[in-house]
Amino acid sequence: MMEDNVFKKVPAVYRVVNVLDYIVRRHTASLTDIHRDLHLAKSSAYVLVQSMADTGLLKKNPDNTYSPGMKLYELGHQAVSHLDIASESYSYLKALRDLTRLTVHLGVAEGTDAIYLSKIDGLQSVIPNTWIGKRLSLYSSSLGKVLLAWMGDNELHAVLSRLTFIPRTPNTISDAQTLLSELEQVRENYVAVDREEDVEGIICFASPVFSHTGRVIAGVSLSATRNQIADINTDELTATLKLQAFALSRSLGYQGEPY
Repeated sequence: MMEDNVFKKVPAVYRVVNVLDYIVRRHTASLTDIHRDLHLAKSSAYVLVQSMADTGLLKKNPDNTYSPGMKLYELGHQAVSHLDIASESYSYLKALRDLTRLTVHLGVAEGTDAIYLSKIDGLQSVIPNTWIGKRLSLYSSSLGKVLLAWMGDNELHAVLSRLTFIPRTPNTISDAQTLLSELEQVRENYVAVDREEDVEGIICFASPVFSHTGRVIAGVSLSATRNQIADINTDELTATLKLQAFALSRSLGYQGEPY
C-alpha cells in the first residue's frame, strides 16, 4: 500500500517541474497559459500553482501572472554553493590533459596567493614539480593573473596594495601598472600567460572558470617546460584550454558567451 501511494505521487512531481521550467523560460505566465500550454485541467492547474505560490516556489504578481519565487532562487543558490568544484572539474581537467598531454591544474585565489585545488599530471616525460595545496604568486603565475583579472576594482586594488613584487625570475612583472596592463589583455583574450615569470624554464597558460553568477571562482592552467612548448602550436593549445574551461563553467551554471 505504501509503494502504491508513493507511485501515485510521482506525476505531481513531474507537473511541478514542468510548471517551474515553463515559467522560468517565459519569466511570467498566467494560470490560463499554464493550463493551456501544459495541457493541465484548469482546476488542477489552479491547485498546483496556488500550492507552489504558498511554498514560495512561485510568486503571484499584481496582474495575476506568476513568476519564479524567492524559494526557487534560494534552493538554486544552495545547490550551486554546495557543488564541490574540485570533483566537478575532474572530467574536464582530465579531458584537457588527454588532449594536450600537459600537466593541468585547477586553482583559486586565497588572500594574496593562488592555491592549487587539483592537479592531473601530464603525459610528457618531464612533469613540473607541483602539488595540490601549493601556493603561487598572483602576479607571476598565469593562474594568479586570471584570478586577478576579473576581480572588482575595489577588491583588485586592495589585493595589489598588499602585494610585494619579488623578482622570481628575470621575466617577473615588477610593478602594479605593468600588471594592470597585462590584466586588460587577459580579460580580452580569456587567457593569461606565465612566460617563465614564476619558475625559469616553465611556461603556463590559464583560463577563467565562471560560476552561475558570472563571477570568476577558479582558473584552469596548463604547465609545460620551455622545450615542450617549442614543439606546440600555442594558438591551438590556448583554444583547447578555453574550450574546456568554458565547458566547466557551463557545468557550474554559467550562462555567458563562449570564450
